[in-house]
Amino acid sequence: MSGQAQGRKIAIIGSSGHVGRPTIEGLLAQGIHAITAVQRIEATSTFPPEVMVKSGDLKDESFLTSAFQGQDVVVLMPPLPQLVTLQEPAVRAAAKAGSGAAGKVNTSSVAQTGQATAAVLSLPGQDLSRYKNKAFYVRSFHRTQKELLQAVQKATGTADQDWKIGYQDVNDALKDCDDKIQQKDATAPFVKFFLTHFWEGSGGDFESKVDASEVKKLHEIGLQEEAVDDVPKRTVS
Repeated sequence: MSGQAQGRKIAIIGSSGHVGRPTIEGLLAQGIHAITAVQRIEATSTFPPEVMVKSGDLKDESFLTSAFQGQDVVVLMPPLPQLVTLQEPAVRAAAKAGSGAAGKVNTSSVAQTGQATAAVLSLPGQDLSRYKNKAFYVRSFHRTQKELLQAVQKATGTADQDWKIGYQDVNDALKDCDDKIQQKDATAPFVKFFLTHFWEGSGGDFESKVDASEVKKLHEIGLQEEAVDDVPKRTVS
């Protein structure tokens, strides 16, 4: 497994406290995280310019849900006397904000898949032998469907209004596919195959299994890096 640090969007309640402030300092020192300090309207605490500040009623679930939208992590570090009253609305708001979140999957272009296969088969014997009866994980990028669409829009010079965009929970989409399969819809099994990879635990997100040191060996023998904007640009050119 790779030991490379991963950046996240992190919202913190209690970010100016005895534990919160050194936590923010530690996160900023990593240089990879986007930090949001969520605090009371009347709070006068100041933070480094890299920290986004959202102020409101910390007992108001609507405010908290909005503040937590798009965050990967919510951290509660309020003073102990306030923890009891702030914990419940914050937890409920975090759950609401996380519901319907767009899941990321690892995606490889057809070209990258072929080149990666060729690179693996070109590894020195000792390196190749490590993958006897084992999978090798490599990907072009780790993105949501929305991010992939944005790459296509960039390549085609289009915007959201030029597309018919809908959002559906993956569980509902899979149920629709099952219904269509029962109705003998010939395309439904193929759609279900792709949808399944967006279902948590089904293998579409294997980022934790990508060994950066092993992928580096492939780059050293010719595998090219691929950016998310490159694939649609190459396809439409």
